[in-house]
Amino acid sequence: MPLPKYTYTGPIDHTVVPDLANAKGKSVIITGGANGMGETMVRAFVGTGAFVTFGDLHPRGDDLAKELNANGETAAFVKCDITDWNALITLFETAKAKSPHNSVDVVIANAGISRSSGDSLWNLDDPNGEPTKPNLNIVRVNMDGTFYTWKLAVHYFRKQEDTPDRDRCFIMTGSMVAYIDSPGNWEYTATKYGLRGFMKTVRRSSWEQGIRINYVAPCWIKSAIRTKEYEAWLIERGVEFGEQADCAGAMMRIACDKSINGRSLMITPRSIAKEGFMDVDKEDYFDPKDAYFAKKQASQDRAKAGHYLHIMAIPASTSIPSSIHTGLGRGPGSRNSQWGIFGEVASFWGDHSLLTSEKQRPWFQDKYTLGHEGCGEIIQIGDEVKDAGFRVGDRIATIAVPGCGSEDCPECSRDLAQLCEQANHAGIGQDGFYAPYAALDLRAVVHVPEGIPSSVVAVATDAVKTSYHAIVRRAEVRPNEIVFLFGLGGLGFNALQIVLHIGARVIVSDIRQERLEEAARFGVPRQDLVPAGKSVQDFVRENGLQGKIDTTLDFVGTHQTFQDAQNIVRRGGKLLCVGTLDDENIIDMKIGIQKRLSIIFTYGGQWRDLKEVLDLISKGTIRPQVETAGLKEFPQVLKGVCDGKVKARVALLHE
Repeated sequence: MPLPKYTYTGPIDHTVVPDLANAKGKSVIITGGANGMGETMVRAFVGTGAFVTFGDLHPRGDDLAKELNANGETAAFVKCDITDWNALITLFETAKAKSPHNSVDVVIANAGISRSSGDSLWNLDDPNGEPTKPNLNIVRVNMDGTFYTWKLAVHYFRKQEDTPDRDRCFIMTGSMVAYIDSPGNWEYTATKYGLRGFMKTVRRSSWEQGIRINYVAPCWIKSAIRTKEYEAWLIERGVEFGEQADCAGAMMRIACDKSINGRSLMITPRSIAKEGFMDVDKEDYFDPKDAYFAKKQASQDRAKAGHYLHIMAIPASTSIPSSIHTGLGRGPGSRNSQWGIFGEVASFWGDHSLLTSEKQRPWFQDKYTLGHEGCGEIIQIGDEVKDAGFRVGDRIATIAVPGCGSEDCPECSRDLAQLCEQANHAGIGQDGFYAPYAALDLRAVVHVPEGIPSSVVAVATDAVKTSYHAIVRRAEVRPNEIVFLFGLGGLGFNALQIVLHIGARVIVSDIRQERLEEAARFGVPRQDLVPAGKSVQDFVRENGLQGKIDTTLDFVGTHQTFQDAQNIVRRGGKLLCVGTLDDENIIDMKIGIQKRLSIIFTYGGQWRDLKEVLDLISKGTIRPQVETAGLKEFPQVLKGVCDGKVKARVALLHE
């Protein structure tokens, strides 16, 4: 279940004694657990009744596991190198298989190495000789290994049931060198500073998956990470060490309190804090002299979450396109959010192809609620968007991928919000609008003009918006141009109406004669309709259209349509690609080069596209084809889809 959004509320109270009962029965993974601080952590968690799976390269781990399991199985050891992905998978699989509840609740990324292993940046080479390539082994272990551990932790956290008795807690062992300069300790310092920065940015979004992340920064601790000679040298110079037990105590304080997220605790000598640890309290900007940084942080927060019109929704109808779609599950929003607007959502759909693709995007969830077309009524407005021009009761249309809006986002900063990898992808690999409630970003909603049925609005959010963006923004079709349209499916028919509205001449091809007859009823002259079964290239040649077609609009995407498009478009013409019926098509290089063709790919649409589309629909310029049926008629509708009897979209209405 989602955690509260990260908000700075001051340092945690380090004097609070952790309730060790909260660790009992948990499954804890600790890397670097065979000796030193790691061993102390392993013993501490086993002592609470937790099951601990620990990994290390040191063979002593076997002896430690035997000792801990003398009176019953309480721990498991896996010899592993954290830079070895497959070895780490074995560690996590072992934890899942052997822990009492087959779970992974707490992951402590403790393994790491220091400059005693050899700082390859600090070592100077002969300036008169060849430069020496640094091996960066410290970076690989401390950064790559920790990132591998994090990646697997997220996977296994989300793999298990999200219930109150489970946890999703990730803790990194950092270092005080992330806060103070450590001369000559270049590589190690960079890694610990990097992990600190990683924690700070992850905490801004991991809460959405119910995952909390924290950083523990030991001071000087007697540990196997340093040589005994080096420790003796430090003591001679007045360095006061912290206790390994206090490092375990800090980990326990975090693990036993689910309210702790996004904090950094430092291990101190007990002369500083009698508990041996305290909150660093330097990860947020609250001092007036840091006003500029606080402002920049606030802008980043708004880009991620502060613009949310969190809309909670109760479905009123469901839009089904002319292919098989289905979905059930939990929605993307939370009723308790302060950031948005909540409303009743009218219609949504999801795509079966999303579930069967072999190559999924990195944000694609194993299980998610489908539905990426929506229209809803607002029932609650969050504080952060109360002045955004929306009111309770307003009807809104939704955008499935609104973008994160961050100024440093490579997509959003280039006006490519629909390609953003950071924002929620509602119904497209992440929770969508089949859910009873939805929480939406302010960038993802548009007011709906009066008089448009909600079922039509829902179709407009994707099938019309995508066509509009493709033709107006990408192909830039102009009045008096000649365009050739392949395909009169759901998107194709909307494209036809958009082209006619622009004032361009459109030649239309489809394998179904009845769809061509429908195009004629929309005003396409019959001489501009390619009869079903007729060769496109023959039609163009016979009708004197050679060298005259400015743009082809391919809403089919087969080998044949792509080859036809290259052959019929004029020199210097454009091929717009929307359909994907064939995953791979062939470019005729000679044709493309000799004619200097532009091949344009397009995907989705944006806020302004949806706004303009809804305006055109309200004026009757575009009339999306939407059939309706009762929700109980879904089996019959689905059969119609399979039999090819559904023209474009069917809205299933609640009775």
